[in-house]
Amino acid sequence: MRQELSFVPDLIEQYGNKATESVLSNIEQDSLETVNSSTKRDFESLSEVMEAEQEIPTSTLEYFKQLQNYMEIGNGADTYYKSIDFKSIGSSAVNMYGLNGGAEDVLNQQYKKAEQRKKELVGNQEHLSFFFNGFKFEMHTLLFKDLGRFLLFEAMVLTVLISAYITTFEFENRTDSTLFSTKRGRKLMKDKWIAACISSFTFSSLLFTISLAIYFLMYDYRGVFFSSFSNIFMAETELPYITWWNLTFLEYLFFFIGTGLLLQTLFSSLTYLLSIKWRNSYYSYIAFAILFGAFTLLAGLIPGNTPLFFAGQFTPFTMMMNPQTWFTINNPLTVFPFYEAATITTWGTALTFLCYTSYRRFLRQSLI
Repeated sequence: MRQELSFVPDLIEQYGNKATESVLSNIEQDSLETVNSSTKRDFESLSEVMEAEQEIPTSTLEYFKQLQNYMEIGNGADTYYKSIDFKSIGSSAVNMYGLNGGAEDVLNQQYKKAEQRKKELVGNQEHLSFFFNGFKFEMHTLLFKDLGRFLLFEAMVLTVLISAYITTFEFENRTDSTLFSTKRGRKLMKDKWIAACISSFTFSSLLFTISLAIYFLMYDYRGVFFSSFSNIFMAETELPYITWWNLTFLEYLFFFIGTGLLLQTLFSSLTYLLSIKWRNSYYSYIAFAILFGAFTLLAGLIPGNTPLFFAGQFTPFTMMMNPQTWFTINNPLTVFPFYEAATITTWGTALTFLCYTSYRRFLRQSLI
């Protein structure tokens, strides 16, 4: 598989990262010259080469099969994107989730914006950027869904463990009466909040860095880092991945990592809030797990006839369930341009206020 994946970086290195009509024509002509020279034949198209496969060495034939596949995708890109009908996609989503009334209006409005974004990316030729064949390799799913979601959940577990341990250390070791009875003692709870957030962010960063470094050492991404993310080659379903903004793959990757780390600071603050209430790390773990399940289930209990149906999606817990659709229009439930930013900002503001309020209350309350 890794040998097959190197085909795209080599192609980009030689011809650039856009599958324009002129580039595809040059690729075909150069390839035909090569095969004609080696076989002493006079092939005029890649199709003729495929028909004469018995006369072509196996390694060369596999190369031409890949080349023909990428050329077919590139040549059909404009037609494919013109055929994408977001009105029809919106109707299917409405039927799938049983939406009507205000919720249906909100979804239809978002798909009108998606239609404009589609026209924009075609005009910018973002869709022509070379990338690994999504239908064959599913590299987007491998990186952002399989590995990405695993990293997010693992980081969340570490965050809860670290934050609860830091916050409840004195209570569980029964030194709280001694420490918090001093003039400076109770104010340490603010330092603990900051320390929990910094520690969670640091350990999560290390986890992401090491895991992704190993991943990119295993798979050759030369050249594709600067390909537009919204390209036809990455498509794994009938609807290609389309970001709300013109992002390269590398920019999308940085946004993904940054969002994942910000989520961990939210989870750290939430754990701090629970720990300062229960003063026991085990109770905090259980309370966090219950909240995770409750918010996840709540999203599916809101009636589909009100715009509040989508409000249930704006939680860090539901964000973690589908990281492969962050910043894209590919998830009907989160098809909002600033969904990720709105979720993190809203929850960050609310948790900051609640944590500070709990801290101020802790300064005055009895420790007994």
